[in-house]
Amino acid sequence: MKKHLISFFSVVILLAVIGCNKDQKKYVIPKDDFIDILVDIHLMDGIMRQPGLRNSLLEKDTTHYYDAILRTHDYSIAQFDSSIVYYTKDIKEFDEIYQDVLSKLNQMEAEAEDELEQQRKEKERKKEEKEQQQRLGHPYKISLGSKVKVKR
Repeated sequence: MKKHLISFFSVVILLAVIGCNKDQKKYVIPKDDFIDILVDIHLMDGIMRQPGLRNSLLEKDTTHYYDAILRTHDYSIAQFDSSIVYYTKDIKEFDEIYQDVLSKLNQMEAEAEDELEQQRKEKERKKEEKEQQQRLGHPYKISLGSKVKVKR
């Protein structure tokens, strides 16, 4: 009888654990959304570390901004907390998530650097164009990179 009782309770506990995992899973943010949220949170952390920008922000406490980020993605803080607990149970999966986060942040940084470089080149081109116009004299305006256009 004691064996059957132990077996019965073992099955009940096993079913309860499996059932809890299913309930927990419905409160977990999907991996792709979770990655996007973490990217946004890290971007906000970067902004908050900039002295000039931090002073201009209304709220000094980051939890308000984290809540706003989560609301933007249509999730709650409770769902985010549940997701942290869920994904940290499997450290390999959590590591993969953070590798994806870092990859996205690095891609964003590279795109921003490319854009800054293009803006720098455009500014330099305009500066050279202006200098050439000044060397040739003010009555004539010449546009570089195309056929010479003379305006009077």
